Amino acid sequence: MIAGSTSGSIGVILGLFIVLFSEIERFIPTHVYDDAMSWFLTQAISVLVVFALMVLIFLWVLGILGTVIKYGNFEITRYEDELYITRGLLEKKQVTIPLKRIQALGIKESMIRQPLGFATLYVEIAGGEGGQNARTFIFPLLKRNEIMPFLEKVLPEYQSLSNDFTGVPNRSAPYYMLRASFLPIIVLIVTLIFAIDFWYVPFVVILLAMSLGWLRMKTAGYYIDRDHLIFRSRDFSKDTIMMKHNRIQSIQLRQTLLHRKQHIATVQSSILNNFAGRHAGVRELDFEHAKRITDWYSLQKRVF
Repeated sequence: MIAGSTSGSIGVILGLFIVLFSEIERFIPTHVYDDAMSWFLTQAISVLVVFALMVLIFLWVLGILGTVIKYGNFEITRYEDELYITRGLLEKKQVTIPLKRIQALGIKESMIRQPLGFATLYVEIAGGEGGQNARTFIFPLLKRNEIMPFLEKVLPEYQSLSNDFTGVPNRSAPYYMLRASFLPIIVLIVTLIFAIDFWYVPFVVILLAMSLGWLRMKTAGYYIDRDHLIFRSRDFSKDTIMMKHNRIQSIQLRQTLLHRKQHIATVQSSILNNFAGRHAGVRELDFEHAKRITDWYSLQKRVF
């Protein structure tokens, strides 16, 4: 129930429900549709609220059932050189992950799951036979404090997880907030030109977007030890990705003119997967920390 309720599938099902209803609407006789809408609009607010709650509960149950059907009887087994996963309630699916093809370990915490202390674990896999997905979930739902014991047992090569992250400086905040609110600002400008009476709608969206940008800045960070590099970032979900030194294909340090003046830089790493490669990094990191990461990768010097 927790996995289904926090998976985000309810939103997808709601979208599909709206699309399906719009398609079915074309086949409903006009007089039937008009009579139904007239009855619906004449009902008391309490009736409409109850109806809306019933629809949401129905979609919530569908989301839970979908998760149960997809991940029911989930089991992961560690062998000498591979991970073996079986899952599925109605149709049993089997996945074999060779350890030598694992390029990185990821921990994803959605905005719903993070406050509840839950996360999803996945691995990035280099291209393999049979069209194997580049990203494969190795556990669909796990408590945050259970991740380390899980990795020690199932994937000890990636158990160097730490909460001692180095974040980005506060002077990077304008970059994060502007990126998050750029489109809402454009919408606000268009609204001020063509529909000034509704200026408050994009304005509220801008405030929400800037709050998201601030949250992204507070989430962003990195951690390195002798053999691992960990980046932490956020789109909407918090994503922590751990890479081993010998799996990283390249690390790039970039600076714009403004970055140079503010002594910050963007660091991005690349690893293999089935397509053009997976990239992870931290934007607007303090330059000294960015240089520390590139020095660690080039093996010129290591600071721990």
